[in-house]
Amino acid sequence: MAVWKRVYRGLLPDDYLTWLTVTPEHVGQFREALGNPTSWRFIVAESNGQLIGYGGVGPVNDYDFPPASPGAGELCTLNVAMPWQRRGVGRALLARLTDALRDLGYTEAVLWTFRDNPAARGFYEANGWTYDRHGDFDLHGPEPMSAPAVRYVRRLDGVP
Repeated sequence: MAVWKRVYRGLLPDDYLTWLTVTPEHVGQFREALGNPTSWRFIVAESNGQLIGYGGVGPVNDYDFPPASPGAGELCTLNVAMPWQRRGVGRALLARLTDALRDLGYTEAVLWTFRDNPAARGFYEANGWTYDRHGDFDLHGPEPMSAPAVRYVRRLDGVP
């Protein structure tokens, strides 16, 4: 959660980021996903025993929009600690996560990122992802709020 808070400071309201905490519900959902390796995969990057990045893939969790195509999986999360960004960690994680999507049998993948995050958008575009549509992230916090988001898609049967 600390990585997420640092990465999104300035992109999301401070009140929301301060409010964010890991709850027993989050831990339970994460344990359930970890216990189902036929549907979910999580990968971490570390340096000297310290977490520097992480990512996860699984079934499309896109309630407002249909999948880009049948058989699509989702890159659900990919975050790299600020000091490790632009050093190849994100690219390495993304490659492993893309392989994990293929291993899970997906032929296409989607991801959502914040519209106003040019660094993330540029990263995904440079790594073969294509803008597909826009929408909003519902942020469940101290007050109902949302943030503009964009969806990217990528075929998985081509070059990694």
